[in-house]
Amino acid sequence: DYQPLKAAEVALFVEQLLAEGGVAEAGNWLAQLDDASPLKLLLRLKAGLITPEAAIAAARAALDPPSPPPQPIPAEIKKGSGKKPPKVAPPLAVKPPSKVLAAYWSIIAQAAGQLKNPALQAEALERQLNLPTSPEDGLFGAAAENLRRIYAELALTAANQAQLLVGEEAAWLDFAHVPPPPRRWRRAPCSP
Repeated sequence: DYQPLKAAEVALFVEQLLAEGGVAEAGNWLAQLDDASPLKLLLRLKAGLITPEAAIAAARAALDPPSPPPQPIPAEIKKGSGKKPPKVAPPLAVKPPSKVLAAYWSIIAQAAGQLKNPALQAEALERQLNLPTSPEDGLFGAAAENLRRIYAELALTAANQAQLLVGEEAAWLDFAHVPPPPRRWRRAPCSP
């Protein structure tokens, strides 16, 4: 007889399966993951169970939880009684921890990559990298190098759309035909 795994063990197991590319194997554990977990959302996205648009919407909803409903006015304060309801600040919605926020921004970035939307991908990576605890590797990792690459793609797209290189073809062709500089080092000859 086997004891059922704890939720944290299942999450770690699924995370390792996904890190190794075992999406189908990880899908067998989908029902045992917490519904509010970013890992479950990522697994559903990678397994094709939801569209990238739906994953982005779900991640954004998790990042910005709805505020709690306003407090009801006490029954003793009736309309026309002359009493005003006390002014009370609405309760604050609880933000998830930074690690969870980073996971949801990573999901948005990955879904934006599937949609070929570099602007959204750049936004998600910027927000993820601005968090105090953002992993650089793993399933929910973000590297500044990826953001720099996306910025370069966006700049090239904008330059092409604005036709900034029109009329500069000759200069670019000359630059392309310049031979590379000679090597400054050579292997030392083998001595017998």
